[in-house]
Amino acid sequence: MKRWLYALVLASVIAGIFSLLFLSGFFSTWQERASDSLFLQTRSRPEIIIVGIDDKSIQQIGRWPWNREYHARLLEILGTRPAVIGYDVAFSEPSEASADARLATAFGAASTSFVPVEGQGFTFTSEPVPVQRVVRPISAIEQVTGVGVVNTIASMDSITRHIPLRIITPEGEVYEHFSLRVARAYQSKKGIIGGFRTIPLEDGLMRINFSGPPRSYRTVPFIDVLNGTIPPSEFDGKIVLVGATAVNLRDNQVTAVSGREPMMGVEILANSIQTILEERFLQIEPQWHSILQIWLLAIAVAAAMSMMRLVYATIVTILLAVLHLLFAFYSFDSGVVRNITFPMLVVSVTYSLLSLYRALFEYNQRVFLKRAFSLYLAPPVLEQILRNPDQLRLGGEKKTMTVFFADIVGFTSLSERLPPDELSALLNAYLTRVSKIIFANGGVIDKFIGDAIMAFWNAPLTDPEHALNACRAALGVEKEVEEISQEWKHKNLDGFSVRIGINTGEMVVGNMGSEMRFDYTVIGDSVNMASRLEGINREYGTKILISGGTYRIVANHVVARKIDRVALKGKRKGDDIYELVRIGKPTAAEQIFFLKYEKALSRYQKGDFHAALNEFSSLAKEHPEDKPVRVLIARCTQFISSPPPNWDGIYYSTVK
Repeated sequence: MKRWLYALVLASVIAGIFSLLFLSGFFSTWQERASDSLFLQTRSRPEIIIVGIDDKSIQQIGRWPWNREYHARLLEILGTRPAVIGYDVAFSEPSEASADARLATAFGAASTSFVPVEGQGFTFTSEPVPVQRVVRPISAIEQVTGVGVVNTIASMDSITRHIPLRIITPEGEVYEHFSLRVARAYQSKKGIIGGFRTIPLEDGLMRINFSGPPRSYRTVPFIDVLNGTIPPSEFDGKIVLVGATAVNLRDNQVTAVSGREPMMGVEILANSIQTILEERFLQIEPQWHSILQIWLLAIAVAAAMSMMRLVYATIVTILLAVLHLLFAFYSFDSGVVRNITFPMLVVSVTYSLLSLYRALFEYNQRVFLKRAFSLYLAPPVLEQILRNPDQLRLGGEKKTMTVFFADIVGFTSLSERLPPDELSALLNAYLTRVSKIIFANGGVIDKFIGDAIMAFWNAPLTDPEHALNACRAALGVEKEVEEISQEWKHKNLDGFSVRIGINTGEMVVGNMGSEMRFDYTVIGDSVNMASRLEGINREYGTKILISGGTYRIVANHVVARKIDRVALKGKRKGDDIYELVRIGKPTAAEQIFFLKYEKALSRYQKGDFHAALNEFSSLAKEHPEDKPVRVLIARCTQFISSPPPNWDGIYYSTVK
């Protein structure tokens, strides 16, 4: 939860910063270029034909500009066959009077035709777009033709993406764009009723929806039309655009779809006309849409990074980016230009910073866990936790576990016999070697209490064999202590031994303590019972006692003898306790002995102390060294002479 809150705060800060940058216009050029990548080539309209003033025509006719007689001849050839003729040549200066007159006459006789005007000094404050002045064609031509603005507008990165749909002069004269006039004339000629739907504008500019890269429209040489190589019937009902296509005439511009090849001005006009005719208008999404996407993506990445493993969070982040790009493509095809730059920046920056935070967080967590558990966990178990820290639940968790208590027999007297340095060396050797055995069997050392050791199994990692592993550890400790006793025999420690109690039951495991200091430990009545079992070994002369709860789990894997039914100190309910002998199956002799012992124990528990005494006495002859037998003989003798009141077969222990 804490990681999610940190991630949410960080994502909110990132989203807020990028929202402000977006509103301030940062990276607008990046966004324009990103939007350019969304153009997919579509079919250019076949009714738009460009008659190009190309290198071939210049080579045959001569150096540009040509005598206007050539333009007049072209118009005379085309006549009224085309639906519209758009002439992208300004004719703003007078030439030979006869040529000008013939050209004006040809324009008047031809189909609806338009020649360009050029707006100078644009400002973008309202609709129409204000200009300082307009360059018109000569009056003889302007009187017989319509005129239209041919200007295009380059963005800050010098790439052409827009046209001013209308302009207004300081005198209040309004001119429509050449493309709009040609498109409207074509519709009128074709009998299409009505105008265009509302054209979305950006500060008076229409964004061109390019149909493809340069040379997407059919282009024929000017000279081929003049010489009759291309029959006039080819232009029947078409939109004919006449304009420069020779590179040396420098009427070209870099556009959103140019790639490495600039697009000729006349072809930009063709794309603008097609955009209007097909009503494939493009409009920038509202600012609040972009800001909403920024915030949603930042929060989504934060959620993934805080709630998933890194590999899955990375996949989700990539999917978010891909889905947004697909959404942008779909929207673009529907006429809405989505912001790509800021959402992608937000996704990448949020992911990167949260990855860094997560790496630092997990490193700190790893250091914390390693420091906290290195002394208590076996290295393989610790490595599993470090790889999967989610398996470690901080706080309290109720769980069925096995607890182990081990205590040195007669440590007080031992400490009186040995000098402090030797006692310390013995204790350190004992605790170190016993810890290794516990670790080797998957246990967690909870604490050292003087010479006593408390350990548990089945947390923080789940251990399906926790009870059996605790038994294995106990038997291993018993064997190790025997070896230590032999090693220190010269110090009169041949009697050095330990008592161990093991219980399996429900308990609470987790971090217990205060915010300043806590331990990963277990608490509960089942823990206390294991401690009591360790202590009650003193009463029966045993070394390892396990509870009935533990025995029921490991019965098929261990050799264990039922010792008695005991209510441990502070308890009213009795439980069978068992002496753990070894791992494996009992021998025939052990089976006979255990059966005889349990038969005698059964008579004892039923209150038939005489019969029980006889049977325990018989066992004592067969097994004179068996301490539990001698303990129960003494107890039967006592109960015969002084019968216990309200006997229920349970021995109520007073040992802690």
